[in-house]
Amino acid sequence: MTIGAIVLEGQFFESANPGYIIGGLANTKGTPWTELIASTLRPSIGMLLTLGDTSNVDQLIDIGIGAAAFEVVIISNIEFGQGLTGIAHLEHVFIPFSIPAGSRISTRIQSVSPSGVCAVAVTMVYGETAPGSIPSKATTYGANTADSGGVSVDPGATADTKGVYSEITASTTSPIRWLLISLGNQSNAIRTYCRWFVDLAIGAAGSEVVVIPNIPVRASSVADGIFGSLISLPCTIPVGSRIAIRAECSINDATDRLFDAVVTGFS
Repeated sequence: MTIGAIVLEGQFFESANPGYIIGGLANTKGTPWTELIASTLRPSIGMLLTLGDTSNVDQLIDIGIGAAAFEVVIISNIEFGQGLTGIAHLEHVFIPFSIPAGSRISTRIQSVSPSGVCAVAVTMVYGETAPGSIPSKATTYGANTADSGGVSVDPGATADTKGVYSEITASTTSPIRWLLISLGNQSNAIRTYCRWFVDLAIGAAGSEVVVIPNIPVRASSVADGIFGSLISLPCTIPVGSRIAIRAECSINDATDRLFDAVVTGFS
């Protein structure tokens, strides 16, 4: 089996039961961390991350490794959110990431509401790879810990037309080999059904070059949330690059056309 340049030979997996995490204080990371895996079986080549939410609030999720009370964040501030309380929103996303054997993996969240809850699970993926071929560093851009969200993206008042770019970061601090784009609901509990096509671009303001075009995303008027909100894919972006996101939306409602965006680069 091949994932990009990664060859898996006799691959196998290790799953963790979901940890139902409560945010604690508003817009503050909850403590203590919730353990997902006590000790990984082998060095990993990646993980399948599963997030589920029924809390009607936006959230930022950290993944960490290390002994209890000595956790170190390895992936920070993945944005996730839903709309209507009580309707489950579940998404899965694969992330290539090197984690040593014997690592304890845990998670914590922050949310707009002290009662915000998120279900988090990881399935570790193991296999044989060339040394150094798997990302081992994650850098998150655009997260707003003040409101547990990200950078607001506005497609503009003309439906089905790309709006202006929203800057996610002025300059990346590490070269990127893989991207995770996480989109937030802005805690909007009264969504109108709509669809977006989202572009991710690099380059100076006014001279952006689209590197990932027309990612399809939609909102539900029943669940009042955004679906397809986690996008993970290989993408080469040099260090020092400006990243920006724009979108078009099928509606022009001043509130329901908006969403938040956070980008995590893996190197």
